[in-house]
Amino acid sequence: MLERNTMRVKMVAVLSILFCAVLACGAAWAQDVYNEKNETVIEKVTEGDIPKLVQLLGDPDPRVRSLSMTFLRSFGTKAVPELLDALRKGANTVTVMDILGETNDPRAAEPIAAYIGGKGEEINAALKRNLEALGDLSVPALVRRLEDKENRSDVEAMLCDIRGSVTSGKLVRPMLSSPDGGLRAAAVRILGAWGYMSADDAFRMLDDKYGDVRGNAIYVYGRVTNEYDQRKLADLLKDENPKVRSEAAKLLGRVLDPDMSVVAKPLIDAAKNDTDNNARKQALYALGALKVPGALLPLLDALNAKDADVQVHALGGLTQLKAREAVPYLLKPYEEGKDVKEMVTAGTCDVLQAIGDPVDIMPFLPYLTRVTAYDDEVLLIDLIKAFTTDANRKSAEDALEKFIRQTDTCNYRDRATDALNFLKNK
Repeated sequence: MLERNTMRVKMVAVLSILFCAVLACGAAWAQDVYNEKNETVIEKVTEGDIPKLVQLLGDPDPRVRSLSMTFLRSFGTKAVPELLDALRKGANTVTVMDILGETNDPRAAEPIAAYIGGKGEEINAALKRNLEALGDLSVPALVRRLEDKENRSDVEAMLCDIRGSVTSGKLVRPMLSSPDGGLRAAAVRILGAWGYMSADDAFRMLDDKYGDVRGNAIYVYGRVTNEYDQRKLADLLKDENPKVRSEAAKLLGRVLDPDMSVVAKPLIDAAKNDTDNNARKQALYALGALKVPGALLPLLDALNAKDADVQVHALGGLTQLKAREAVPYLLKPYEEGKDVKEMVTAGTCDVLQAIGDPVDIMPFLPYLTRVTAYDDEVLLIDLIKAFTTDANRKSAEDALEKFIRQTDTCNYRDRATDALNFLKNK
């Protein structure tokens, strides 16, 4: 009873605001909304008032706008024709879209989609929000918009975020045979996102002459199966599209039972010679993940790459290999006093800890106070903790004490303090 009375009071208050605000605008239809004597709500807003409510969405008084929205929402699909008319005229666009998005009415999709490619972040956000709210109902309108090459990528992204039905999948599937390569690529991406593309479908599209189709197809292929055609992937390491080469190397790195006669040489060639950093990075990591014979030299060579991200992926490969022969190469840039990137130091620590052989940690000590990323800090502190010997104990303790004095971060300080106490009690 108390809950019912509370809701009644709230409704009375809301409608009283509507009465006062709209009455000030001279709207006679809202008079006597609230019968004060009987404390009851007398609703005199009817379907015939929908045009007025739509008009009031642009009222300067926010109370009027808010209550107009509330009433229009209460009318559901009955308000759709007037709302669509307002949308076509460009009146109160964002507000109208937000009401339409809640109607679950298929008539709303096309007029909202008509704003794709327009200017204004607020409108673009509103159309995306409300087309996604309409879900599968918006698919036909969005599919038609894929013909617009200028905005195709945005439409693709919206369709991928909508979980299309089987019927919607049948609407998109014919695009796989379109003479337009861009449409074929869009279809592969959308059907893959919806889960309506099989491994065989994706594999067939890997032979498409259009690079973006192959790029999307190999991405889907990697997500719908783990039984990869190794020979095909090895061939794709030479594809003209760097996205394809990168994804092919990534998938080869996941192969559980690699045929080295098929994958070893193409991966080594890609790791050494690919001009695209992303493709090269994936090839480097795959060399270590598959423990490819002959992988050590290209991985060590990549430690000299200008791109720190390439170095990190080479270190990832070396971590997988646990190659003790790599240790002198890992220490060299520190011994030479080079400015090593933090993420490279972290990768180096990973390799050394994976190998497990004690190393001289002295070259790393000056880097302790320069590393600012927490994960990197932890790795370096743990490395010092694990590999400190009687010969370098004093230097390690001094470095940790200096770090503790200088750092402002509690987590760093606690970790270093723990390592220092460990060394003193060792």
